[in-house]
Amino acid sequence: MSGKDTQFEIPEQIRDFADKSIDHARKAFDDYVRQSRQAIAGFEEQAEKMKSDSKDVQERILDQAEENVAAAMDYARQMVNAGSSADLVEIQRSFLEQQMKALTEQSKDMAEAAQAAMAAMTKPPEK
Repeated sequence: MSGKDTQFEIPEQIRDFADKSIDHARKAFDDYVRQSRQAIAGFEEQAEKMKSDSKDVQERILDQAEENVAAAMDYARQMVNAGSSADLVEIQRSFLEQQMKALTEQSKDMAEAAQAAMAAMTKPPEK
């Protein structure tokens, strides 16, 4: 090595090939980033839907709890104000009948809410 810079020429075909390779790599990377962003957006959409469904279920649970407590308070008030043992038996029978109906409806409501939430969770994100 004599200290002179040696110049070399890259053939035009190799430059073209390298340029095309870089373009292909850039396009592949851009496609990857675009698809990743779409997937993330889909996950965020699904998470928002799950959050919304979860909030709906929580509100239903609180509504049902409120109904059950109100029914229990009404039952207690009726029991306190009963005039005879026959009244107590009738109040008890009526309360149990109403609670069984309420439980049936509440169970049905919760099953429907759970099915809707599961359907939303298993639904593929929209593109």
